[in-house]
Amino acid sequence: MTKTSGRQGDITSIVTVDDRLRRREHFDIRYDVFVDEQGIFTDTDEDTRDSDPSTIHLIGLINGRTVGAVRLYPLDVGCEQWQGDRLAVLKADRSSRLGFELVQEAVAQASANGGLVMHAHIQLPNVRFFEYLGWHLEGPVETYAGILHQQMAINLKRESSKSA
Repeated sequence: MTKTSGRQGDITSIVTVDDRLRRREHFDIRYDVFVDEQGIFTDTDEDTRDSDPSTIHLIGLINGRTVGAVRLYPLDVGCEQWQGDRLAVLKADRSSRLGFELVQEAVAQASANGGLVMHAHIQLPNVRFFEYLGWHLEGPVETYAGILHQQMAINLKRESSKSA
């Protein structure tokens, strides 16, 4: 678990999901953002990646409340290429640094697990945020679930992202 102090004395934590309760919290955050708020999915955003044992699920907490989630998983047998996706922070908490911290922890975990590069498909309004974190454009803009996304990547074996 990573703990940092956020805005106005808030305590933020990033936790690797390792039990049923935390797993349900992770999926509930994603449901709230991707199904209810954005309407990207109709019933659920869960897929086969979620049941793969190599997938790492993270949640973000502010003052003990679970308000963010992200998942990551290797794309190859050697675990050199990683994918990060399903980054979600509840709308009321997006002005916090939690999205930043979730991305930083996902990058750190992919690197710690032998990753050389991490990839993501980023909704266009969030591209600038990821560029700030050290990510670069990779490939063309594409449509996923009716929303434009930019392919991006970050090199994991160098100073790859900015610190707080």
